Amino acid sequence: MLDGRLGTAALIFASILGVLLALGTSLEVEPGDTSSAVVTINGQVIERSEYDRALQAITSDKRNPVTDQDRERILTRLIEEELLIQRGVEIGLVDRDRTIRGAIVTAMIDHILAPSQSDPVDEGDLREWYAMEANRFRPQPQIHVRPTSNTSGLAVPDGLVPASTLRDYIGPAALTQALEAEQGVAFMDDQNREYVVVAREWPTPPPFEPNRNDIETAYRRDAGDKAFRDYLKWLEMRADIERRDP
Repeated sequence: MLDGRLGTAALIFASILGVLLALGTSLEVEPGDTSSAVVTINGQVIERSEYDRALQAITSDKRNPVTDQDRERILTRLIEEELLIQRGVEIGLVDRDRTIRGAIVTAMIDHILAPSQSDPVDEGDLREWYAMEANRFRPQPQIHVRPTSNTSGLAVPDGLVPASTLRDYIGPAALTQALEAEQGVAFMDDQNREYVVVAREWPTPPPFEPNRNDIETAYRRDAGDKAFRDYLKWLEMRADIERRDP
């Protein structure tokens, strides 16, 4: 009996997650449009594409041809799942269960980001984006600072080192000064130790072609962030939100 209850609970949980698929589908199908439906339950369409995916999953696991009984079982399972989804929403599981709400949010984010992660990238757009964002890929500057005669107690590397390495020695505030100070002009760290900039090198952004994969990854990440923010803005615009002081 316990195994049966656990199995039922797992089915209900999986079914509630299917709300996300229903949400995603409803964005594409106009209300009342049942042209692509294999069944409609309380006005909610189960599309043929969803049925075909389930049928394909069964087909790939079977050695023998799929029978009419298999097809009927698939349709029955989809109907049962939709009934559970609708009942779960009706009794407030989506409102009360934090696990279900968290899973829905995660799945919804995946749904929103999917096109930006899978759609082909236009080469011209990618190159134009990199031309504007190239400094993001620029290696960090190399800096050589030297303590003045007024400073003792802390040795810094004698030569050009990455900015992050120098920060470990002189601290972030002094590093900012080292990046901005004129060569040969003294600056102080937060412990009043004095340094001068001996040399500084600013690497150029890397070329496009050898780094295309990394550039495309960053481009898709930016596109996903924009798609997500735009989607949230659209949701807010269509919602009736009444704010109150916490």
